[in-house]
Amino acid sequence: MSRRLSAPRTFAFAFLLAPALALAHGQHQGDLPVTHFPGGGPAATDCLVGLEAVGLNAGDHAKGVTCRDGDPTCDRDRLVNGRCEFWIRACLATSDVRCGDSEGVSEVSVGDAAMDADLTILARTLEQVPLPVVTLDTCGALTTLTVPLGARRSGTPRKAKKTVALDAVGTAGTEDADAVKFVCKPPAKEKRGRGISFASIQTNIFEKQCAFSGCHSLDDREADLPLEGPDVYDALVDVPASTSAAQFAGKKRVVPGAPSTSFLMDKLLGTLGPGEGDPMPLGRSALPAADLEAVRKWILAGAPRQGTVGGGVTGELDEQPRIPPPAVPAGGFQAHMDPVPVGDVPEMEGCQYVRLDNPEPIAVRAWELFMHEGSHHFILRAARCADPDGDGLTTCDDPGFDARFPQGFRPCEEFGYDFGFVVGAQTPHLRVDYQTEATGVALEIARHQPLLLNSHYTNPFKDTLAEVWVNVEEVDPLLVRHRARILFAQVANAFIKAPPGTRNAAATWHACAFSTPDGICDLSGEPVPPPTQTHFALLGITSHMHKRTVKFTSDLYRDGVRHSRGADDMTDPDDGTKHLYVNTDYSDPVNLTFWPPIVVERGDQLRYTCTNDNGVKRPVRLGCEEADGVVPGKSILELVGGLGGASRVCRTDADCAGFGTGRCVPANLVFGFLAEDDMCIEPGLYYTCPGDAASCTD
Repeated sequence: MSRRLSAPRTFAFAFLLAPALALAHGQHQGDLPVTHFPGGGPAATDCLVGLEAVGLNAGDHAKGVTCRDGDPTCDRDRLVNGRCEFWIRACLATSDVRCGDSEGVSEVSVGDAAMDADLTILARTLEQVPLPVVTLDTCGALTTLTVPLGARRSGTPRKAKKTVALDAVGTAGTEDADAVKFVCKPPAKEKRGRGISFASIQTNIFEKQCAFSGCHSLDDREADLPLEGPDVYDALVDVPASTSAAQFAGKKRVVPGAPSTSFLMDKLLGTLGPGEGDPMPLGRSALPAADLEAVRKWILAGAPRQGTVGGGVTGELDEQPRIPPPAVPAGGFQAHMDPVPVGDVPEMEGCQYVRLDNPEPIAVRAWELFMHEGSHHFILRAARCADPDGDGLTTCDDPGFDARFPQGFRPCEEFGYDFGFVVGAQTPHLRVDYQTEATGVALEIARHQPLLLNSHYTNPFKDTLAEVWVNVEEVDPLLVRHRARILFAQVANAFIKAPPGTRNAAATWHACAFSTPDGICDLSGEPVPPPTQTHFALLGITSHMHKRTVKFTSDLYRDGVRHSRGADDMTDPDDGTKHLYVNTDYSDPVNLTFWPPIVVERGDQLRYTCTNDNGVKRPVRLGCEEADGVVPGKSILELVGGLGGASRVCRTDADCAGFGTGRCVPANLVFGFLAEDDMCIEPGLYYTCPGDAASCTD
């Protein structure tokens, strides 16, 4: 899902980090519904304990839920994968008019907790709730309940169920025994029968629901996009989007193999950012889920002009699309990360060292990144090549420079830390254009620039391969007036710590690039400007966070007063407050650009904050317990040194065998490199001004 430029003028900047398949994994952001299950029993005592399901709207008096595998309204993983996933938590002393608040809870247990791994974890969330409980609506951390489908003798799937039984004893001796049934059914049988094709999509979806008078008919061609007649395919596939915001972000209507990058899907799903127009169909109900899935699968399969795709809309796992290698840009250069099998691990991250094939130093006007579906993120870093004696030869030209680095795809720490961030992406295709002709901005790189390709893939397919291409476009250096500088504010990572069952905004700091020196910026190694540098031109900002961060905000402060852009400020959907930048979608963050740039004075604070959720509306982080009764996971601030405070990831006790106590328990959410942990980083783009504020826009 994509949100791109806000108030665009002349260029696009982006750092879109995190899983492209976020919706497929059920981790999308936004306010989620909650269903409370009293669980049954006498009305007078049916509130000592209860069960809640987040992301499910089953009604106020539901006694259970029946869900089809892959149904996005109830199956939180949103995949047709042979199981249904529910997000649940146990709550004590629930507020209910039948019981009031006359009695607390002194004991609670989960039935069959030793027989089922999910129920074991549910029971352990309650171990972290101090008893007796007298405060209404005291809940354990949110966790997952997985119900695998059964199988008939023939091998075909059949429905299956799992019952969550809860027992509580009140402080006055009252008992409350509850049971909530979760049923998983196979996906509905596909009725199309003949597979998915572009011809069927045009006939049954576009022509029937989009090609109306005043919309996308042959006569009207709104946005120069006819959705009937012989030219529909050529008007969609690999064609730039028509809205200015999407155009400046490099968006195309359909990117073969990449539905999460295709502007057509953004329009149909309504996942649009400022300036990207209205959802489609305009003024009508959204397309049925089966039609949306048909379009998505057609794009995922490479958007073929002819032939059919798969056997139907539901009932089968997606195959990872293998997009063809992109052409090297005219007059430009290309880097490639060799394909790496992800194997049977849930996710994989690593780096590969390569040299760009530019024979001389160049000024870069644009980067274009290409990946496959399944990417969590890609980060391009460049070696810091210095020329201390001014002879035209840099430290990267030294004999033996390449020999310092391992070959192939290896853990990133093996390459050291002398590579600066350049650009990043989450979506399978991203073009970052500095629009040098208008802005005078370009990024300078050395001859045969050494690059570090940092790729992080999730593993949603049967045979997931990680692979990346990077295209580099050169610009005439005579057009360059400003050297692009990369903002990468990350000190807030040190403050991330959300205990199980809590949400907080502890991850807060400011960009050191514009600050006067302070102790934390100095310790972090983030650069601070020299005293002679007094003004900066801020061109764009975005955010990077993981799936348990529910909101990222940023504001510019001068002399302690927030800088307002008036009508251009963004609105926090939670409380209506205004900010320079707000993002609530970790999987595809808003990419905010400024032209003319925002002038920043030395000492101004560009503050940024991440709100982290660890078991309130996102499933709790689980980790292997190192010491009995001690919640695992330490923040950077709690460590003597290094970044290794995240606990060992687990789903069951089997993942912790031979480690610590051997128990998988709810853990603290802290900084870490895996998607199970979190980050709070503000990337951006700026340049330094040669003099006062007026010089920033010369």
